[in-house]
Amino acid sequence: MYLPCSDQVLLARAGELKLAARPTSGTGDFLADPASAHFGNRIRDLFDEVRLFLTPVDVRTMANVLDVSCIEDKKVVQLLLARLLDESYDGSSVQVPYLEALLAVKAMVRAAITQFKRLEDKARAVEVLDLLQRGPPPETTEEAETEEKNLIDANKLLAALVQLEDQLYQIASQSDVLSEEAKVALYSREMSRAHTAHGRLSSLLVLPSYKQASPLALAEQGICNIGDGNLSGGLRFYQQHQVELESLHQHTTETGRYDARAALETQFKNDLFTRGFETWNVQMGRSINNMPSKSHQTGLHGKSLAALVSGLHPLATSDFVLSSSKGGASVNVWSTRAGLTHISALNFKL
Repeated sequence: MYLPCSDQVLLARAGELKLAARPTSGTGDFLADPASAHFGNRIRDLFDEVRLFLTPVDVRTMANVLDVSCIEDKKVVQLLLARLLDESYDGSSVQVPYLEALLAVKAMVRAAITQFKRLEDKARAVEVLDLLQRGPPPETTEEAETEEKNLIDANKLLAALVQLEDQLYQIASQSDVLSEEAKVALYSREMSRAHTAHGRLSSLLVLPSYKQASPLALAEQGICNIGDGNLSGGLRFYQQHQVELESLHQHTTETGRYDARAALETQFKNDLFTRGFETWNVQMGRSINNMPSKSHQTGLHGKSLAALVSGLHPLATSDFVLSSSKGGASVNVWSTRAGLTHISALNFKL
């Protein structure tokens, strides 16, 4: 069922519901992302198997670009890479125990960040040398081109890894069975989720409504709130937390409207994100597709039994949807804002 208010589709299979979004903001086909139509990944404990989705290009990037010398726990990473490079990988996904995948991906992300920062420092050093010499010799130019290519490859590696990391995060955080203590233990020491539009949106919702742009639009454009609660001083570009925004909105003659993206492009001219290149960012649609399916509940007190879904009913001009079950004589209320959230369940047999 298409949801016009959110530009998403809600899928139903037996007693399960799955919200699916376009893989990229406002473009692409629904269900183009293999994760969008996957019913499952609902773990009960950390040793349950989950299905992780990644492209063959991502697999090659991880195998060829990742600097294994930067990895602390090589064994768990080698185990995951071995699964991806043999028959366990079917060309779009691989099935793996959750905890094994979590440890491997976290180790690879840490190593990739170290690798990226090292190459970024080298690239800056070459750039400074170029400026000082005002016309570098051929070998310096060649070195600069090599470092730029390596930096782009490292950036693609980070982009692939944060997609995997977000899948694992959504599987755990959306679980109805894992305890809050377990969720906190998994992610309490992690960096902010500013590398995902979903995480940036969460930080922006605490701010007062901004007349020029919606929190969702700001989040998709790479803007997050660093937590001081001040609308002008708390907003940052997620890749440059330490730099204050010169102007959140810049007037554009083409549209006659204020455009936050134009302001970021002006201030951060050399950033890959603002230039439209693939980078370490997870768009909202991807995070929604990474979320596991949810069950229609019977609404019986003291029981959380799933019931067969017989109908879906969107509420006009809102992001709320009703799911109904004739056999279970029940109706569930769902919110589809930034994911599928169960609001309540009503049973008509009571």
